[in-house]
Amino acid sequence: MSVGLLITILLVVMPVVFILAGIFTHAPAKRVGAALAGGLIAAFIGAWLDAIGTRIGLWHYVTASPDHAPWPIYVAAGFLQGAAALVGWRIRLRFGVFGLLLWLGFVAAAATVQDYLAAALGPKIQSIEPGIAPAIGDFIVWSIVTSITFSVTCAFGGVRGTSASAR
Repeated sequence: MSVGLLITILLVVMPVVFILAGIFTHAPAKRVGAALAGGLIAAFIGAWLDAIGTRIGLWHYVTASPDHAPWPIYVAAGFLQGAAALVGWRIRLRFGVFGLLLWLGFVAAAATVQDYLAAALGPKIQSIEPGIAPAIGDFIVWSIVTSITFSVTCAFGGVRGTSASAR
C-alpha cells in the first residue's frame, strides 16, 4: 500500500468513526463540535511533539519532513481523537473520573501500539528507534494529545449530560 492510499483511507474512515461516535454517544452538537476542535488542535500539537521526539532521537519520519508525518495524517488523528473524547465524556458520566483516567490511558496505549504496528507493517512513514525510550516517549505524546483533546471538549462542550438519558 502506498502512503497516498493510506492517507486517503484514513481521511475517509476517521471522519466516519467520528460521526458514529457522535451518534452512539448521543452527544449534543456543541459537544461534537468541541470534540472535533479539540482533536484537531491536539493533533497539531502532536506534530510539534513529534518534532521534539525527532530532535531527541526517538523516531524520525521518512516522508514529507523528517520532523513530522504528512499533515493529512494529523487531520485523521484529530478525527479519531475527537471520537475518543466523545466516548471519554460518556465514560466519565457513567464511571466518574477514575473511569475517564483509565480510558485516557487506554487510548494513549492503543495509539502507541498503533504507531509501532504502522511503522513495522504499513507503508514506510515513520522509523522508530529501538529501545524502551521511544515507547515511553510515544506514550507521553499520546497521553498529552488525548488529554488536550478531552480538556478542550470539556471546556467548550461542557462536562455534564444534557438530559436524564445522558447520565
